[in-house]
Amino acid sequence: MRFYVACLLLFVIGGAGRAAPALAWADAGRRVVHCLIHLGCNKVLHRLAAFVLSNAVLVAPWGLAGLRVVGIGLG
Repeated sequence: MRFYVACLLLFVIGGAGRAAPALAWADAGRRVVHCLIHLGCNKVLHRLAAFVLSNAVLVAPWGLAGLRVVGIGLG
């Protein structure tokens, strides 16, 4: 849910450049990876790695929005 709010915020403040669609596809990819790990081997270390990567994908739009608010635009 927070990812969608961040994407909406990027759209409203005009920061939805090239990076935003890439992050949206990365979010879709992380959901697929998590699903495959959960349904497949379901090992804790694999799920931990997917969790860490997913957190990076979820934090990135907020970082882009923060940079846009302070006046630094990245894509």
